[in-house]
Amino acid sequence: MTNQKAQHLENISDIRAELFQILEGMDYCLDWRPDPESWSAREVITHILNTPPPGVPAILRGMLAGEIEEYDLWADQKYLTPEAQDWDLAQVREQLGNYFEALAESLAPAAESDLTDTSVMVHQRNRLWDEPRTAQWLVERLFAGHWREHLAQLRELRDTLGI
Repeated sequence: MTNQKAQHLENISDIRAELFQILEGMDYCLDWRPDPESWSAREVITHILNTPPPGVPAILRGMLAGEIEEYDLWADQKYLTPEAQDWDLAQVREQLGNYFEALAESLAPAAESDLTDTSVMVHQRNRLWDEPRTAQWLVERLFAGHWREHLAQLRELRDTLGI
């Protein structure tokens, strides 16, 4: 049987490294978009940091502690605050580093059974579904799967810029 927690911790490390590599040299173009319908790198970053509000690390911590019984999930929200609008690349990296550290810390004390047996009700507000979801799903899909999709989006932005 595969140790899911070890795989999640490896995903955290891999995604962090890949994201930081993608962002290298993008200081001047965090707000650039190839067309009006596209998202900028800054919008993608604030989206993944805060989906679901207040972010996967806080939701996971609350789930595992028994403090969260349900949470709302909104698709396609940018969560671009005035504060985030002013972040330079160093501040973006700091926010991301804090996120990855908090996620690993939230996951560290969890047993395999905590991940598979702990579930809460998720209300997907703009797609109109409510379903119980496990901590395993939160880390596997809403973190790793979701973030990897957006890494591809950021790579595409980077390639379009010719960086």
